[in-house]
Amino acid sequence: MDRRMHPFLFNRDGGLSKPAEYIPEIRKYIQNKNKLAQSFKVKEIPTEDGTQLRGSDINGYAIEFLKSWQLPESFAKQNKTKKYILPNYKHRSEYTDIVFECECGAKLSNDYNMNNSNVRDEHNHSKKCKSFMRLESRAKIQRKRWRKTKELLWLGWNGKEISQRFNMTPGSLRSFINRNDRNFNEMRKLFKRAAGNTYTHLVHNENLPAKEASDIYNTHRATLNEWYRDYGDEWVKDFKMKSPRGSGMMWRGEYWND
Repeated sequence: MDRRMHPFLFNRDGGLSKPAEYIPEIRKYIQNKNKLAQSFKVKEIPTEDGTQLRGSDINGYAIEFLKSWQLPESFAKQNKTKKYILPNYKHRSEYTDIVFECECGAKLSNDYNMNNSNVRDEHNHSKKCKSFMRLESRAKIQRKRWRKTKELLWLGWNGKEISQRFNMTPGSLRSFINRNDRNFNEMRKLFKRAAGNTYTHLVHNENLPAKEASDIYNTHRATLNEWYRDYGDEWVKDFKMKSPRGSGMMWRGEYWND
């Protein structure tokens, strides 16, 4: 997927995607939930037009765009209906989904109370686990964390929000990014570029009212216009989803390297 825009917000044949149509209402609903509440279900969200939303109506990118993530299966108690962690839930870091299973069977995740090179559940490695298996599992969880960091920054998460999802301290997250030769503030421009480009596409090419487009981002239109001027791409105003080739071809565009 091309990271120069947020393509999950609009359809290939034009117009807003179904998730984008309801993002402002879903955001309002989850922001008004009791801060003691842990999670929410898509089907419980009321809509102004009376539409009964289903889990399949809201894709994973839209959920993460709303600063949420799916409650890991290990906490779901065999409930078939998907639940999503609320952004304002105080103890959300306890439900991190950034885990990796070692070849020996141990499931590993970061420990908030330790430095970012450590993982919790180290004691769960089996007696037959070899040292190289442990090294491989550490490397793989670091790679998974790195890829997810870039994706979440592209979706507009800030450092505190990402560190909560990873069960890390904000300082450890910044150190993790610095050790991988990247600058946190520079990486945050991923979102500003994609947001400015997508907003401009929706308003300029799809003729969506500026207020409606800015409500999707919960950001003032002046700010989105500024992001487009500072970080956006000129080809966006000539963007055509059906174009088979060229810079406007969203689905064959650039992708970040590891």
